[in-house]
Amino acid sequence: MAIAEPSTVIDIRDMLRTRRTRTWAFSVAVTVVVAATAASDWAAVLVVMPSLVLAVLVLLRVDEEPDRLLLGLTLVVGLPTLFWSALTGANPTGSVSLAVVAGVVIDAWTTRRAAWATVAGAAVAGVSAVALTTDSPDAVGTVVQLTFVAAIWLCSLHDMGSERRLFARLEGAKDAERELSLARERHRFAADLHDIQGHTLHVIKLKAAVAAKLRTADPARAARELEAIQQLTAQTITAARDLAADRHALSFSEELHPVVDLLDAAGATITVQRPDGYPASEWEATLARVLRAATTNMLRHARPEHVSIVVGTDHLVVTNDGAPAREEPCTLRGLDRLHRRLRALGGGLELRDGEGTFTLQARVGEVRDC
Repeated sequence: MAIAEPSTVIDIRDMLRTRRTRTWAFSVAVTVVVAATAASDWAAVLVVMPSLVLAVLVLLRVDEEPDRLLLGLTLVVGLPTLFWSALTGANPTGSVSLAVVAGVVIDAWTTRRAAWATVAGAAVAGVSAVALTTDSPDAVGTVVQLTFVAAIWLCSLHDMGSERRLFARLEGAKDAERELSLARERHRFAADLHDIQGHTLHVIKLKAAVAAKLRTADPARAARELEAIQQLTAQTITAARDLAADRHALSFSEELHPVVDLLDAAGATITVQRPDGYPASEWEATLARVLRAATTNMLRHARPEHVSIVVGTDHLVVTNDGAPAREEPCTLRGLDRLHRRLRALGGGLELRDGEGTFTLQARVGEVRDC
């Protein structure tokens, strides 16, 4: 069974990709603008170029496991480039490679990333402060420019790392949702299969007992019971096959007939009040499940002699005698799943017992008096 990927996850993923592209574009644009306005000449651009090329190589692998060798080489080239940029004031992009290395290392191998990014920015500012030892009148401006460019890239890498982790969490959530959907479907299938086979097995058990008792006293009746067992077995196999193919649909009329036969085989007298056309087609399968569960529950916990089945458009009442005495009020334990299904349809399930009589009342749709 294919589980569709939630559209909200797709929308968020697309939104984050767009945001990452904007972050990259902004960082590159700021770096280019600063370099274009502050670089002294083309020679200053060429001096910084090796460190920028290494920084680009590091950024191309930002979604992979960091390459320690490449990071080390970029650091070795980037540190003297930063010193040169600070001392000469010729190109403020000399801090890019060092900031990229720091950003990648912080994202990959630390937890308090924002704090470490601040420390890295302060370290770049500290190295850049060597410009204050020169006699350049723009020394303070050089320190500010180098720190600003480094801060832009540190913030960008921190932001992209957060997005990558969010991607991973979204993928995990999507996988968990898929597994949950599969688990729910398996549970639904198992519950329906239990409803189908559990009820039929009770019928077969009783009919087999009847056939065993009558095999010598009434061989014809015993043969009929055995033939009925064969038919029930074939019907159960067909119903299980239809359920596996998602074609199984319960019919109240088809469910009522074997219930009457089952209760009759158990020695009970059955009274059925069912006006023509009831229940309504939209509730038929649900009330058929209720009837099946009520019958199974009755035969498991009581010895009924008289059973009354009353069905209307949107309700079903099953009453039987022979219920065991209880010290505590009856609860929905064992029928809780069926009760939740009825509640989802705007109805509910009510149980009443007293003086050996047990009543199960189910409503679907708009709650009305039965």
